[in-house]
Amino acid sequence: MYLAESPHDAQVIWIGTDDGLIHVTRNGGNNWNNVTPPSLPEGLVNCIEVSPHKPGTAYVAYNRYKFNDFTPHILITHDFGQNWSDLAQGIEDNAHVRVVREDPIRPGLLYAGTETGLFLSYDTGAHWDRFQLNLPIVPVTDLKVHHNDLIAATAGRAFWILDDLTPLQKWEDEKMSKPDLFKPATVYLWGGPRLDTLNDMGTNPDYGLAAFYNLPEIDPDREIRFIISDVNGDEVKVFSTKEKEATKKLKVKRAGINKLVWNLVPDGVEPIKGLVTLGGNKSPRVASGNYKLDMIYDGDTIRAEFRISDDPRLEIPAFAFAQKKDWLERLDLAAKDLTESVKAMNYVKTQIDELNKRLATSPDSTLLKQGKSIIAKIDSLKSELVQEKQKTFQDVINFPNQLDAKIRHIQSLIEESYPPVTTGQTTRATDVMEEWKIKKDIWLRLQSIDIHQFNLSIDQSDIPFISTKIPDKKEGKP
Repeated sequence: MYLAESPHDAQVIWIGTDDGLIHVTRNGGNNWNNVTPPSLPEGLVNCIEVSPHKPGTAYVAYNRYKFNDFTPHILITHDFGQNWSDLAQGIEDNAHVRVVREDPIRPGLLYAGTETGLFLSYDTGAHWDRFQLNLPIVPVTDLKVHHNDLIAATAGRAFWILDDLTPLQKWEDEKMSKPDLFKPATVYLWGGPRLDTLNDMGTNPDYGLAAFYNLPEIDPDREIRFIISDVNGDEVKVFSTKEKEATKKLKVKRAGINKLVWNLVPDGVEPIKGLVTLGGNKSPRVASGNYKLDMIYDGDTIRAEFRISDDPRLEIPAFAFAQKKDWLERLDLAAKDLTESVKAMNYVKTQIDELNKRLATSPDSTLLKQGKSIIAKIDSLKSELVQEKQKTFQDVINFPNQLDAKIRHIQSLIEESYPPVTTGQTTRATDVMEEWKIKKDIWLRLQSIDIHQFNLSIDQSDIPFISTKIPDKKEGKP
């Protein structure tokens, strides 16, 4: 027996039996009406779905496989069972139906689980098409739409979940001939991505933003860009088909529906070439709030707004989230400032090295000594900021982390834990921030005193900008 209560009226209850009878009550069970179609042969009512949109509409998955008859049957009524239609056109002859569900958002969009897989209808069952995707050919015994995902229970292949039904709900044939961007579902912040690389486990849903878009055709010469910006209009992340960097590269797999996935990590500072920082040098994930997603293609811009929300399972006051956000922003700013400062140090060293090559043959060694002194001070300061000897993640055993890794480490600990920020985290974050302030002051003094004086000395010296004398490679003399 299968029982279904109407979502519109708790007094309306449908019952289907294993001998093919259908009954309905509209007064909470005081009176029952047998609304079985008169010509319906003996069979099994496997499922009844009351339409979430129309009170009098119901869908019945009816089958006769126990009689060796595998013909698909989907019985549909729009008047509480007074009249029925058997609509299964398009479902294969041997795919008897086990379950039917109507989409809770789009009326007339139906999902049917059969003995050989999944079928879909856009016109209230008048026509059906197979909708298999990567689902194996397997009996689908039940279906449920939950949080706008379609969950399928199968016989022998576990549960399968189709994440985010938005493209199906918004699908219109006439619109599919033009580029389109579907409004993304709300993104929830939680601990972080889970492993989905084990062979005996299913693949987890994409972490972060998953935005579907439609391209009627693919032209490799046309750039497709996605720009994510915050509520203030500031760019947070950019993807493009023309980008070479992996974290910004947009890969369009096919003409038709594609998916953009963003792990909520914004575009950070350009890393120092050749430097390996244990734990990476990426910025923390963005905070909750409202964001905009712009799809730019062929001169046109399509915008969709979406929201990133904190984990709804948590009962945490707003000030605790604000405290966490503040610490992450401060640590990220310090890490970026440190990286840019080291880049500037490297640039200064490169310039002095080039100058010293010319000064090596000069009888006046004052500038040469000044340049070498600045390089020595820069090297000493850099050695406390970054660890240039690390080339793999195991090198930390022999070459300890420096300040850049320390800042990113406490940043990651705060990011991966739920607020409020602990006393231990606050103490450690304060320590590394204070250490960076001290090192930054040293770098600023080096610029304002040593490098400034070096530039003055260069201006006062009589050094030709272009030399026509080629140094002797063996003796180092012109």
